Amino acid sequence: MSTKNLVHFELRSSVAVARLLHEKLIHLPLIMDLGNEILTYLDANRPMQLVVSFDGVNRFGTEAINMLLRIRGAATAYGGTVRLGGMTDGIREAFSILRLDGTIFDIFSTTDDAVASFQ
Repeated sequence: MSTKNLVHFELRSSVAVARLLHEKLIHLPLIMDLGNEILTYLDANRPMQLVVSFDGVNRFGTEAINMLLRIRGAATAYGGTVRLGGMTDGIREAFSILRLDGTIFDIFSTTDDAVASFQ
């Protein structure tokens, strides 16, 4: 699977935003490629503040949570912080059920709120 066009990266002030470009994050090969694309970005750029934007994502498999944990681990290893934003209620509920919301991940209603939380 190609690792192009899975994530759009932009810099908002000092905050890197990784916007996920697929509506359905349910297939393992896609999730692995997407995670690797973000990990490559982290390795090359080492942003201290990263927001993963779920704007437009409407389905989310549990394998994607493992991918996010890997991304969080990579960022925290060099002192970075990862926050999540723009999730649908259903996706956010999965994080709450697993007790990841507010413990492992800081999750915000919108991507803009997640970015603003770093300011």
